[in-house]
Amino acid sequence: MTDFATAFGKRLKLARSTAGLTQTQLGELIGLTRSSVANLEAGRQAASAELAVRAANAVGAGVQWLLTGDAKIALPRDPIDRRALRVIAASLRHAVHDLDVTLGADP
Repeated sequence: MTDFATAFGKRLKLARSTAGLTQTQLGELIGLTRSSVANLEAGRQAASAELAVRAANAVGAGVQWLLTGDAKIALPRDPIDRRALRVIAASLRHAVHDLDVTLGADP
């Protein structure tokens, strides 16, 4: 692929690992398979602008940094926060479901 695709892939891999995500988890968040994420990270597949935005949002990085490597754009601050938020969200979904069942609402 191009130098751009290779550089983008390296930044994506760094941001993904900093965010504490596997390739599979990132793929689920942005609508790709694990192998497609691997191809992006290796620079074998180019990302569209839309995909770059989805990926940046998923890993908590700035789109500009992901696309250009601009050092003024920071990587995710704390991967534990993202993981904790996913656990909290899952717990809330279960609590709401349990409450619906208790109150007799249709799940």
